[in-house]
Amino acid sequence: MKKTIASISSCLLFLTMIFAVWDCTRQPKQIKDNSFVENKSKRINVYIENSGSMKGYFVGNSQIKDIIKDYYDRISEKQDNQDTITLNYINTGIENYEKDIKRYLANTQARCTASFTKIDDILSTAMKGCNDTTVNIVVSDFCFTSNDGSLAMAASGITSLFSEQMKSNSGLSIAIIKYMSDFKGKFFPGGIPCNKPLPFYIWIFGNATEVKQIANLPIKNENCGKLLLQPKQFINYRIISKKARMIDGDAIIVKEWDKNRGRGFSCSRQEDSDEYVVNIEADLSSVILSEDEIVNNQNYKINDGYTIKSIKRDKEEKYVYTISTQKPSPGYILIDYSLDILPQWIDDSNYVGTGLPKDSTTLGIKDLITGVYDAYHNNSKEYFSIKITLK
Repeated sequence: MKKTIASISSCLLFLTMIFAVWDCTRQPKQIKDNSFVENKSKRINVYIENSGSMKGYFVGNSQIKDIIKDYYDRISEKQDNQDTITLNYINTGIENYEKDIKRYLANTQARCTASFTKIDDILSTAMKGCNDTTVNIVVSDFCFTSNDGSLAMAASGITSLFSEQMKSNSGLSIAIIKYMSDFKGKFFPGGIPCNKPLPFYIWIFGNATEVKQIANLPIKNENCGKLLLQPKQFINYRIISKKARMIDGDAIIVKEWDKNRGRGFSCSRQEDSDEYVVNIEADLSSVILSEDEIVNNQNYKINDGYTIKSIKRDKEEKYVYTISTQKPSPGYILIDYSLDILPQWIDDSNYVGTGLPKDSTTLGIKDLITGVYDAYHNNSKEYFSIKITLK
């Protein structure tokens, strides 16, 4: 039941076989704002990885069944009549399950018989299969080992895999969500008897808008960590001011920018101070992050001399940034949302060694997730940027 990274040649052969039989509709073109095309049917493919290491999760009334069923029901509620959810098993191939969700979950224990799993093959299939109207969801324990014994080398291969796919799918976005579930079976590698809760992970691949919607569904079981990744977004904005001479298109005219006296700003009245303040409305509908993440000032960088006083959601996916400075000058204000740090839960979830993993940890998970993260971080150090021109 060893989870390992496959060779490049075997990965390419596997993908050739998969896409010869892949049941999908015509691939639509990518659109610039990375959102799905409206009024087109959507396809959500759910895949449970069916190696023997997953068998123990599906004994009795385990949490993994409740969580998968919860996602299925919440996704179904959001669907239009023409949308489709498919149920599948995945390993060295894809097996479609034609019956309903309850029987799917009830039969999964018996289907978890594969002797090993090639993680990179599964991730390749999930990435290749998603597009503007297709989202792929993979459920697995994601234990990660390497034939070479080097997790760093295996992680580098994962980075290359994702980097290559991002070249052909510029909107590829991912959510990685950790949950805990009862486990009663054999832990692999080693086939060690295990009867204690273990982590499992839900990976969601697709367009940022759809991935965000699924990742933020109201699931009853609380997750233990979430990582959202997408290519860098360059955000459009609107300057909010009652003083027309202060605005020239998307630029601020510095000589017309008055010190704050509690006037000239339409969002809210500012306290009197010896500073210049302006409100910027930004459309963040293309950003995968949640509202709580977006409004957290600590996640941003802004150029010297400027401060983000507050960030508030205005309406729908539009946010108002209140920016202040003591001395504006021609140039620009650059607001960056940083992608420089992985969340602590990934370190806390990592296990390296033999035998049963420590509580709430997964073998090699940090190297696997870091491999994915590096593909995005190597491309850009930010989730998104807002660049405001000053004249």
